[in-house]
Amino acid sequence: MEGSNPRGLHLVLLPATAHHVVCSGGNHRAVISNELKIEKIQASVSAYLKIDLLSEDELLYIEEKEKEIRRVFMNIRQKTECETNNLHSRLMDLEEEVDDFKKNLYFKYIQKHDG
Repeated sequence: MEGSNPRGLHLVLLPATAHHVVCSGGNHRAVISNELKIEKIQASVSAYLKIDLLSEDELLYIEEKEKEIRRVFMNIRQKTECETNNLHSRLMDLEEEVDDFKKNLYFKYIQKHDG
């Protein structure tokens, strides 16, 4: 089993401590990876960012995009299957846009405090 890759992990990065904690699925995969000295693990990482570090414009952008996501999602529920394809695509694009924006904010925050 040495060198094998256990199923991926979902981790949360706590920026105040720079520690990762297991968010879901228990910590058994992280523990066994350490015990087997597996150097690389596929992981989904979430990170917390203090909201008071964000500007009003950044908060407004996120709020508006999340409102739009909710509107598109509600639209999907009211349409026929044939009509939902474009809405699903729009929904995925919006969610990716907001995720990318938040990631960029996180790295901007990290650079401010590390540099």
